[in-house]
Amino acid sequence: CSSSMADKDEISPLIANGASDISESAENSESSSTYRGANIFLLITLSVSNFFAALSFSVLSPFFPGAAEAKGISLTLTGIIIGEFELMIFLSSPFVVHIAAHVGNRFVYICGLFICGTCSVLFGVLEYCPNGSTFAIMCLLTRGIGAFGGGIFLVSSFAILAHSFPDKVSTVTGIVEMALGLGYMVGPALGGAFYDLGGFRLPFFTVGGLVLLTAVAAYLFTPALPAESGEHNRSASFLKFFSIPIALAILISYAATGAMYGMLDATMEPYLTAAFHFSSTIIGLIFLTPSLVYTLSAVLWGRLTDSMGWGIGVLIFGLIGCTIGVFFINPASFVLPIKPTLFTLLPALVLVGLGSSAVMIPVYGLCLDAAYANGMDENIATINLVSGVTNSAYSLGVFIGPTLGGRLYDTIGFDKLLFAYSGLFVVCAVLLGISRAYSRYRNVKLAESPKASADVPCPASTVDSPAAIEHSIFPRSRRSSISCLASHYSYQYTVQIIESPRANRFGAAASSA
Repeated sequence: CSSSMADKDEISPLIANGASDISESAENSESSSTYRGANIFLLITLSVSNFFAALSFSVLSPFFPGAAEAKGISLTLTGIIIGEFELMIFLSSPFVVHIAAHVGNRFVYICGLFICGTCSVLFGVLEYCPNGSTFAIMCLLTRGIGAFGGGIFLVSSFAILAHSFPDKVSTVTGIVEMALGLGYMVGPALGGAFYDLGGFRLPFFTVGGLVLLTAVAAYLFTPALPAESGEHNRSASFLKFFSIPIALAILISYAATGAMYGMLDATMEPYLTAAFHFSSTIIGLIFLTPSLVYTLSAVLWGRLTDSMGWGIGVLIFGLIGCTIGVFFINPASFVLPIKPTLFTLLPALVLVGLGSSAVMIPVYGLCLDAAYANGMDENIATINLVSGVTNSAYSLGVFIGPTLGGRLYDTIGFDKLLFAYSGLFVVCAVLLGISRAYSRYRNVKLAESPKASADVPCPASTVDSPAAIEHSIFPRSRRSSISCLASHYSYQYTVQIIESPRANRFGAAASSA
């Protein structure tokens, strides 16, 4: 009987510990479920705000040139007013790194939305400005300030995404890019319809009001990032990031894709009118083709990048698709003497949409991986830096594309211009391959170095050891080496054995013996 009572005394702590483990597991499961729900709500909020922001960016394109001409503004100056948006985003994006370091990404994100919405509403009032230079100056100022808001909003929103979804950066980037793409697609159509319905003011008042409502919703429902509080005063080095070869190759590819879109925006309409005599409606539908394909394929490339770890492969596929697609829009006669038709044009535009989506979706995640793998801190400062630099690279390309594209269209012709862009994408693919090979070679050398092996710590958390760094860009970099994991888990297992009631009983028996 006494033996039975002793066994019960020994079993009771085990049952109590098991019950507490089950209770703790249930609490962790509940908190994990709440966390996932909050993140999904955050993703929806960011997608909606990016959609409405894209509406405000693009709503003026179908009617503003004619309205500006009626105000006595030349076509050249109208182009500058429209094009300054990307230039201002290029100039303002890097400053977000320093602004967010002091006030946080949530504050920057909400302020960017308020600036965008306010400037959109104010732009609708500009029809009351006097004709000529006064109207032009006010348009430049209003759109420039709105572009600044757009720049800081875009950078901070993608930084919030990367911070909230560290292991699914490309997937959530694809979702938000899909929302942006839909906004850019719907914006011109809504702008034209609202302009016909209510004149110059209605498009800007409507879209600006929606952006302001989104800003209020963001203020009420977007949580502050919990890890930002201790990281505000920490900064990341631009020089260190730009010294990473593979990051530079990725940024060049990203800027080239933006330049291609800017060039096509400026040159496709005159080419289609001259070569096919299409109406404005048909031209508008043709313009929708690459945008629609881009939007529909964005999530696919994000999933392949995050789930399969094919980021570099997806990007190279995109460069190849852009090379072939851009060339076949109007094949250069000295390379392939075939006459362009609608049956060559549409598949080429589909390839352009697929290729550009494959290039652009993995960029942010790959640049973050490159930064982490090369010793930059995994904190909000690095996330802000990468977000600012990638947005600047794309905006620079979109600004340069139409500026040079229009000039070269007149001087060398459309077919040679497209051939030059095809060559540019080939150069980008070669640079990416060389930088990738160099990164792998350097990591192998690092892994073979006795000094590097001796210096690499094995913390309990994830590390980028020489063994893990070799795979840091492809797929993701946040992983531990096998040796560190083995030592960590063997230590944890030993601690669990020592601290368990069963081990204490064996220890007591041994000591009594």
